[in-house]
Order: sequence, then C-alpha cells, then structure tokens
Amino acid sequence: MIFIGDCHLKNECRNYDKRCLQCFDENQFKPYKKKTGLSSTPSKKKKGMGFEEEVRKKYNKTMAKRMPQSGGLDFLEGDISFEELLLECKKRNQVDSSGRKTISIKKEWLDKIEVEAAKNDKLPALVFSYKNEDDIYYAMKYEILLDLLLKIDSLKKALKNQL
Repeated sequence: MIFIGDCHLKNECRNYDKRCLQCFDENQFKPYKKKTGLSSTPSKKKKGMGFEEEVRKKYNKTMAKRMPQSGGLDFLEGDISFEELLLECKKRNQVDSSGRKTISIKKEWLDKIEVEAAKNDKLPALVFSYKNEDDIYYAMKYEILLDLLLKIDSLKKALKNQL
C-alpha cells in the first residue's frame, strides 16, 4: 500500500486522491486522457459563446457584459447584460425545404429570458442571427418595444426643453 502523498504517479492518475487507499501495485491507476488538440468542430457551447461575444462587441465594452457560464449558473442569468436590458443570444443554421434560411423562435426562450430579466429588474430581449450572416435581430414583446419608444420620446422632449 502506498500513502496518498507518496505515490509517484499522482500527477498522471485520474484516480489520485479518490482510490489511493484501495490501490495496491498500481491496480487503481487510470491515466489522464490525452488531449489531441483542438477539435475540428467546436461544441455547441463554444459556438454560442462566439455569438455572445460578437453581440457584446457590437456595443461599447463598458455597456454590455457577457455573462460567464451563461445558462450554467442559476445566479448568472441571460447571455448579455446591460444596465437596463438582459439578452438571450441564439445563432442558428436552419434551412427550410426551399433552401431559405429560417429560425424557429421557441416560446421557452422568450419565457426564460423574461423571468430572468424580471428577477434582475431589466427588460428582456432575444437576440438571434443566421449562421454566416452579419445581421443581428431582436425579438421582444410589443409592449416592451412601445415602452422603450415612449421613454425615448420623453427623453427627447426633456432634452429639447433643456436647450
């Protein structure tokens, strides 16, 4: 039996500190899987992070913050956060039977970002784009758009009165 700190394979074994007390003659040794470098196809998560970063860069870096591990931690909600706005980002490569690009906006995406935005006292929006295209689109409730337009109008009037 080898004591936990004395094992000469501790830096190479996936079972180190898990099965050391059961290990005799290295019978519990499991080597770490060797990384073969970058995969040719990025995971869905990496693709999503790339689009989130693209959306964030369209704005001043101090205005928009990409949420780390978005979707992975309950207290970090949304993908991009502004002082007044919380965004959920989606990028898709769907094509219909005629070969035209399409995206299906799922109600659950809209509901999710609405709940998360309400918890953080922000306005919700879904941001989406088509793969291999530069245009980015917003989807939000019509009432929210009207509220934003009314706020813009009142700010314009207040600014005009100050001049």
